Amino acid sequence: MKQMTQTEKTKSYSWDVPLKFYNPEVFKNDWRKVADHTRSVLMEDLVNPSDYKSIDIDAESGRLYVHVRGVKPKHWNYFENERGVEGEED
Repeated sequence: MKQMTQTEKTKSYSWDVPLKFYNPEVFKNDWRKVADHTRSVLMEDLVNPSDYKSIDIDAESGRLYVHVRGVKPKHWNYFENERGVEGEED
């Protein structure tokens, strides 16, 4: 009989970036285009959708806010070292 495994711990990562950091010629100062670009980059980097729960992106007052929830341990290094953000345990 297979023993039940403990649920894997996950973390959530959040950060914000000024919209002006994104090339206005490419994105036309449209936060939705920036959000789509950011989401696609994260999805390419994380590859497997089961390795995280959700990616939420919003904008307000000239800033883009990114929240990635339910990130599995194998991607913690990506966020903490590559993106320079600290995670919070879910």
